[in-house]
Amino acid sequence: MEEKGKVIKVSGGKATVRFERKAQCSKCGMCAFSPKSPYFDMELENSLGAGEGDTVIVSMPAGSVLLSSALVYLLPLLFTAAGLAVGFFAGGQNLAALLGLAMLAAGFAALSLIDRILKKGGNIPIPKIVSVEKANPPKKTKTAP
Repeated sequence: MEEKGKVIKVSGGKATVRFERKAQCSKCGMCAFSPKSPYFDMELENSLGAGEGDTVIVSMPAGSVLLSSALVYLLPLLFTAAGLAVGFFAGGQNLAALLGLAMLAAGFAALSLIDRILKKGGNIPIPKIVSVEKANPPKKTKTAP
C-alpha cells in the first residue's frame, strides 16, 4: 500500500508527513484523525533526506494494514465477548457487565503489550518513505558562450 503525502516538518531525523484524507477513510477512523479534518499527519523516519515542502511516497505492506486492523478491532471485541459470556453464565447480568468491561480493558492492555513486543523485536511493519520529489528543484543556470 502506497500513499502520497507532503512533508510539513523535519526534525531530528524524522519527517512529519501530511496525507490527504481519502473518501474510503470516512468510515474507518483507523488513523484517529478528526472526521472533519481533510488530512492526517504521521511522523516517519527521514531516511531519504526529505525536506519541508517535498512530496513523498510512503509504503506499508498491504497485509500488515489488514492484520493491524484486525488486531485493533477484533482483539478487544473478543475479550469483551468472552467476559460477557463467562459473567452471564457464572452469575447473571450484573457479573456479565462487570466482566465485560474488565475484559475490554484487558483486551486493550493486550494490544499495548503486543505493540511493545513487536516494536522491541523489530518485527512491526513500519511505514517508510520510499521516494522523494523535491519541492524546489535546483534551477539551471545559463552559462555564457
